[in-house]
Amino acid sequence: MNVYEALDMISMYDAKVLIGQEGLNRSISSVEVMEVPQIEEWITPNTLILTTMYSIKDDPQSQNELIKTLINNEASGIIVKLGRFVERLPEKAIRLAEERNFTIIILPVNIHFYKVLNVLIKNLETPMYQNEFDKIQGSSYENVYTLMNDIYHSFKIVTYVESFHGELLFSGSYRIKDIWRDEDNLYSTPKLANALHYIEQIHQKYKKYKRHSFYRVDELSRIIIPLFSQGSVYGLLHVVYRNATQKKMVLNPNIFILVDKIHVSLMSEMIGIQNQKIYREELFQNWRRDNSTILLVHIILNKPEKEERITTLFDPVLLARKQIEKMFVTLQGVTNYYIVENEEGFIGLLSFMETNFISTENIRLVLEEHLLQSMIPNAFIAISSPFVEVNDIEDRANSVMKIIDIGKRIYPEKQVFSFNKLGIYTFLLKLSNDSEVLDYVDSILKPLKELDETLIKTLKSYIELNGNASQTAKNLYMNRRTITYHLKKIQEICEWDLNDAETIFILQFCLHINELK
Repeated sequence: MNVYEALDMISMYDAKVLIGQEGLNRSISSVEVMEVPQIEEWITPNTLILTTMYSIKDDPQSQNELIKTLINNEASGIIVKLGRFVERLPEKAIRLAEERNFTIIILPVNIHFYKVLNVLIKNLETPMYQNEFDKIQGSSYENVYTLMNDIYHSFKIVTYVESFHGELLFSGSYRIKDIWRDEDNLYSTPKLANALHYIEQIHQKYKKYKRHSFYRVDELSRIIIPLFSQGSVYGLLHVVYRNATQKKMVLNPNIFILVDKIHVSLMSEMIGIQNQKIYREELFQNWRRDNSTILLVHIILNKPEKEERITTLFDPVLLARKQIEKMFVTLQGVTNYYIVENEEGFIGLLSFMETNFISTENIRLVLEEHLLQSMIPNAFIAISSPFVEVNDIEDRANSVMKIIDIGKRIYPEKQVFSFNKLGIYTFLLKLSNDSEVLDYVDSILKPLKELDETLIKTLKSYIELNGNASQTAKNLYMNRRTITYHLKKIQEICEWDLNDAETIFILQFCLHINELK
């Protein structure tokens, strides 16, 4: 429906065009009655406004600003009832409307708005994508991830939720790459240099809950909706458009069908995670009687500070817990698991029946695979050796916490480590602080260091590859002849036999201590 058609429908009430005949072809997607002066907070394109101007009846300047705001926000037009509170519109407002081809329709004082509204709303054509809106509104979703995917597939619109500090909390499976952010990992922050400026503006403007509030940012092709829980903002929902058609839909009041659906689904999902946490805590109390095999898993990741999580019941750290749970349930033979937060991240306890236990190396490989597919791919994980006594948990936790730092140094390309493989380094780490040990290591490796550090790299790679010179050459991107020359040089300088097992053991010990210094 356009303004011309709307005028024709209400002509029975003696509605007439005051100015703006050229704007009668503007389309109408919604009709609103203006009750408050701050319309810029809720006006959307293609909205037809009805007003008596009661709230600004004694303020001609505000009446001028009203017309200017409606034009700037691409409203369809305005229907004004003159004679009750305002006798005539300011000349400045009329001239502006004429210059911009903005339609002002005059309604007699004796006509009730509800009659006009009934006619217009009854004949208002079905909004764009109404069937898709209705389908999403009537569907139930297991989680926000699925809902956001459905919104994307239905409208090709990207949505995501950030914390009130800009950390990503929820998104779909689509790749987020826009002017605001280019990373979709959990708790990742915006790339936009002045993102915090926009966020601060939203905080200042929306300190109190107001239904269907949104912050319009045309230069970033989006609206940002503050999400409230218990009277405080817990998140910011970004609704991003890419073209004029999507912009028209995003700025239509119907978008709040999706906004409300996301908010309800989000809170429902958070309650579900919280209930699962409580359930797991209750199950954990029975572990002492299970006589099961236990693995302790330490997960290190960046997470929101605790002081940022006390303003509402919404705790974003629960989302990391859910990502960890999704990894744990993929492990074969797990009969139970329990997750508790600590300063660096989380401690996870996995319970296996003895007959179902698989090797820690297999568990490491599975966790490594699923970590990269999760929303926390930058996390680091360390796995303990198996144990039975629940009373051993504290000791196991203390020993396994050291493994990640060691793993980063020894295997910088990896993110998941096991105590079975790296536990020996906890003992070596203690030795690396012993002056006598350091003197011994220095006496062994110093001749090579003084001559050429490349010889140390060659020796280390050669030993790691079980004395295979060809593989060493490939690993170091060198010619095999060069490697052979290096090995000959090492044996001549240090008088070592690289085929002797005891010599290899000494060199391995010295090289490991050298790495840990």
